[in-house]
Amino acid sequence: MIIIVGAFVAGARDMAFDSYGYSVIFAENMCKAIYLAYVARVGKSSGLNIFGLIWCNVVICGPIVSLWSILRGDLKTTLNFPYLFNPGFQVLLINKCYD
Repeated sequence: MIIIVGAFVAGARDMAFDSYGYSVIFAENMCKAIYLAYVARVGKSSGLNIFGLIWCNVVICGPIVSLWSILRGDLKTTLNFPYLFNPGFQVLLINKCYD
């Protein structure tokens, strides 16, 4: 609920209101809340810790998301990004990972 309220507060003064963008963010926040509640519930009933649950999630969802990405052309678009192999861009990504 805090995430949803925060999204509304952050967008309250938005001069270029984009209803589609807000709808996507709202749906993402709802899915994230449902997912986290589900993970907490399954974790208690299965006895797995958070790392076990994440591992299971990656094993089950990883191939599905990878296939979807390939079929939609997201992988091709990413590989065609002109600055992908630029050393400055890679340093930026590395620095963001360690922040």
